[in-house]
Amino acid sequence: MIEQQQTALLFTEVALHAVAREEIMERKAWRLLEPQRISWERFRGRLGSAALASLVVEDGAVTHPAAFDAPALMGAPSPLANLADVQVDTLLAGLTEASVSGTGADYLLYRTGLLRHQVGRNQAACFDCISSRRA
Repeated sequence: MIEQQQTALLFTEVALHAVAREEIMERKAWRLLEPQRISWERFRGRLGSAALASLVVEDGAVTHPAAFDAPALMGAPSPLANLADVQVDTLLAGLTEASVSGTGADYLLYRTGLLRHQVGRNQAACFDCISSRRA
């Protein structure tokens, strides 16, 4: 997988988790955590789960533009366009009430641990280096 695809997949994972947390906190109607995603299944027609992710991210950018503006954040006009449905299916399968609930601090520590694991040791060491310089 090329670096741009990895970045897009990581961004999508984080964005979907953020939206699912909004759903848990009852700030948004349930779409991602809805049982069997019934509303999406009725609406989607020939659209796949990658289209769902793109729509959810685009919708998130309306209320939280700095966090969900994928083109601005990743420097590409359509950074999520190359995601495959099977990749997004895997991300969606990991979204459960339990995986996105908890206090804000607990959730951030958990997500930071996952991010470090996904980014890799060398880049995680770079993040530590940057953080220690700021301290």
